[in-house]
Amino acid sequence: MSKSKKKKILSIAKMLLERGAAPNKRDGDGRTPIYRAVLAGNPEIVSLLLAHGAKPNIKDDNGTTPLSKTYDFDTMKILLEAGADPNVPANKGGPMLLEYWQNTLREMKNDYYKEGYRKIIELLKRHGAK
Repeated sequence: MSKSKKKKILSIAKMLLERGAAPNKRDGDGRTPIYRAVLAGNPEIVSLLLAHGAKPNIKDDNGTTPLSKTYDFDTMKILLEAGADPNVPANKGGPMLLEYWQNTLREMKNDYYKEGYRKIIELLKRHGAK
């Protein structure tokens, strides 16, 4: 997504929240706006929603939280600092920390991914992931 498009979306989101949009309202899949912002890869919207009372631990209809759907370090840090639970089961149903360890092992040949997963693992551990 282009920078200008992200800026426009952020502006619209600010306006909606200032006019009373519910930051924890669920859609047809039980997903909240913060969940959708995570899926869209938009940490600025995630921060904005949290500032307007979005709760980071609301599960969707499949029992997953926004934190379990992000692989972006900045978004994960924002969610964890806002109180997201790092011990909620991840995408495959196991502990999130285990899933990132497995991803690290799979990506050992690619230094870019290895470093990214290492940072995420350290971040999860600092926030109490087991």
